[in-house]
Amino acid sequence: MKNIYSKLSIKYLTKNKNRTVMMFLGVIAAIALIFGLNTVRISQSMNKANALKKVYGSYHTEYVGITLDQLNKLMGDKDIAAIDDVQNLGEIVTDNGLKTELKSFEGKYVSAPYYFSMKSQELVGRKARNNNEIVLDEEAAKIFGIKDKLGKEITVTLKKEYTDKNGKEQLFTENKKFKVVGIVKRKYEDNIRGAVEVGAEMSRRIAYTYGNGSDELQGISFTKNQRIIPDEAVTYDSIVKFKTDKAKSFRESIAVMEKVEQVGLKNGIGRPTFYPNSNYIAELTEIQFSLENMYDKNNMIIILTVILLIFNIFNIMWGEIIREVSLLRLVGATKNKVRMMIIYQSAIIAVIGTILGILAGIVFSKVGLMVFKDSSLTALKIKPKLYIESGILVQTVVVSLISVVIATIPPIIKIGRVSSLNAVRDISTHKRREKQGVFGRFLQKVFGIYGYMGMRNLTLKKSRTLISVISIALGGYMIMNTFTSMMGEIDNNITDIYYKYDIEATPGVSNDIDTFGIDKKYVENLKAMNEVKSINARFDGEANVQLKNGSANKRALKYYGIKKTENIDLLSHMRFYTNEGIDERMKGYIKDGSLDSIKQTKDGYVNVAVLNYFYDPIDTHTYHEVIEGLKVGDIIPINVNYHKGDKIERKTINVRVGALISQSWLGYGDQLLPSRVELITSDSNMKAIFGRETFNKIGINLKASNTDAENKKVIDYVEDNIPARISNRFDFEEEQRLAELEMRKEAIISLILIVLISILNIFCTVRANLIIRRKEIFTMRALGMDVSGMKKMNRFEALTYGVLSSIVGIEIAVVSLLKMVKWHNDAYVNFGIEHFMDFTFPTGGALVFVITTIIACLVAVSLANREFANKEIADGIRDLDD
Repeated sequence: MKNIYSKLSIKYLTKNKNRTVMMFLGVIAAIALIFGLNTVRISQSMNKANALKKVYGSYHTEYVGITLDQLNKLMGDKDIAAIDDVQNLGEIVTDNGLKTELKSFEGKYVSAPYYFSMKSQELVGRKARNNNEIVLDEEAAKIFGIKDKLGKEITVTLKKEYTDKNGKEQLFTENKKFKVVGIVKRKYEDNIRGAVEVGAEMSRRIAYTYGNGSDELQGISFTKNQRIIPDEAVTYDSIVKFKTDKAKSFRESIAVMEKVEQVGLKNGIGRPTFYPNSNYIAELTEIQFSLENMYDKNNMIIILTVILLIFNIFNIMWGEIIREVSLLRLVGATKNKVRMMIIYQSAIIAVIGTILGILAGIVFSKVGLMVFKDSSLTALKIKPKLYIESGILVQTVVVSLISVVIATIPPIIKIGRVSSLNAVRDISTHKRREKQGVFGRFLQKVFGIYGYMGMRNLTLKKSRTLISVISIALGGYMIMNTFTSMMGEIDNNITDIYYKYDIEATPGVSNDIDTFGIDKKYVENLKAMNEVKSINARFDGEANVQLKNGSANKRALKYYGIKKTENIDLLSHMRFYTNEGIDERMKGYIKDGSLDSIKQTKDGYVNVAVLNYFYDPIDTHTYHEVIEGLKVGDIIPINVNYHKGDKIERKTINVRVGALISQSWLGYGDQLLPSRVELITSDSNMKAIFGRETFNKIGINLKASNTDAENKKVIDYVEDNIPARISNRFDFEEEQRLAELEMRKEAIISLILIVLISILNIFCTVRANLIIRRKEIFTMRALGMDVSGMKKMNRFEALTYGVLSSIVGIEIAVVSLLKMVKWHNDAYVNFGIEHFMDFTFPTGGALVFVITTIIACLVAVSLANREFANKEIADGIRDLDD
């Protein structure tokens, strides 16, 4: 007798094959989808991360232009696993304003060839043996017309801006000739650039010469002539890898981008002075995000619907065999023995369902890697691998076990309360009303007797009705959240923040801000193109605002990595607009003063509008003034690189604050990142401030009626003729569209599963209600109700489920969408935007949901009707157990 109850448990499972299969399918499908979707995400990101590590190097970031003191602090930082460095010797600039960063072959601790390998680069040719020789990377070699042929001489302007020992900004320039003796090449094929986003780090041009001699450089012999810039101008570039937890399988265990900023600020390195390995870090971030979001909304909805399904089936199954359980109690079975039968069945379902679910998930993951194929891996000629992360495996098993346990607890309690008397009395537990109520008579009058009976059936088992309604409503929540038009509004608003024009040419990391300019003939040619609606040409330069120590915000100094000295030079944006551009772009962004004032001079001072804010992303997560107490009418000195004939010299000019700009400029104005203080004035004042007149930035708006081919014609012209950083709204919108498409693919897969689970829930509930009322139904059939009448009654029941589920689902979705709107409005306050978006009722998603729900309910009741439609009336009246 020892194993009799376990055998009975298995017998009940095998006897009720349909219900058993449903429970197994529910567990298997959920586990497969949860495990599969997370594994696909992780595998895609890991494949891409490993590829990018090979292509761009395994380092995390490079801190650029730091002092020796800051370098030594980095060397002792406990968060850093590996660090290498080279000297930063400034820039070499061509006649047309294209710049290349100049480094040494030797740093304080290592030599450049090892630095190359950290970036997945290699040297072709040889090292520079003195400061008359130079090695160029591939990007720099292009602008000098050098391919593989070495020995060519190039003539450039050597330029280095630095802070002297008194805290003053200085400028060193010198004309210089170099002989090219080597080229640094990347270890990848050209086709990667079409498949992988190329960030600022990859757009840099870098050259290497011998370096400045210093007693601090170890093991290197220098002569007194081995100087290329003043000793006090030498800074360092340090390439860094952070520590990771090797015990955490293949994943990076740190928030790398956050660590870049934290380590920089901790060691006094300003936020604008680093170049993260952006492609690699983006994938590491994606891996971390996937691991931290195992229980995102979609997964939680799937988990919840499965719990509801199993809960519903368990309750129905045990409700149908209470008489058998009662007989077991009558012949001596204890409550614990009966409860163990349920626990044993649940264990079988949990263990077998989880194992089969994970196996199905592995198959699903392999298929998913092919369906969600990453184009960049194809370009890199890398075959995607499946990564099974131990954390995902453990979490999936836990979710499976918890789901089954939660679904099992109520039946255990219920069965434990069954007494032996249930074996000899009617087990039907639903209450019979002796008299029809007013509402019942109203329903019968409106919908007829079959409609009334169908709707009344929902009250037989209120818990089952509630479970079925919630199950379907969750699907509606997903539909309306996935297909809401507000997602398009969010994308459009984000596009408006980052793209003020359809096409924009701006100085990039490879343009020298002091000498680069755009030839006016290109602007005139663009204006003459039929496809162009308007052009905004302007100049964005740099100026150092001179501050006394007490007037600079301490948080700002930490953010920018500036030491506290008596006199502080704060690097700022100096921007020049046409008078028409001032009216067009800045209207609505002035909080004090006037637009007209910044088109004028007063008392011999150029009037400027000042944006005086910075956002603290580490400590306070809010905005602060940079220059404390700044007001209209204040006179502020600025240091600029002034053009005097063929030379550029440092000059101090006093300007007057004519207007103060509001925070909203950061979000919807002509945004510049990283954000600094901005000084804006009329282009008529450019000569007085910089000693020259030109522009280096143009924004182009195209006609709305243009075709894609016409737009591409303008984009191609700009890219072919203007050697600057080119961006356009259309590529960004396409990236958004593809990202949304991928998101919807995953959501639709989840949605299909939820709909199937909902159909199973409705089917089980309707069928259980039919079983409870089978004597009543077949007695009515014996008295003349035909099969069509029975089906009509059941359809009304199913449609009532659909209507209730639609109402509940729409309410849940609306509440969720309202929260989403609030979240975005709160989040974009950080961009200076007071109101980011409005709520829009998801009409399309609601219609799709209602139609899907009605169809799902009708399919479920149609399946439930088949058994009763084909059953003999006599068998139904005899209440034979099938």
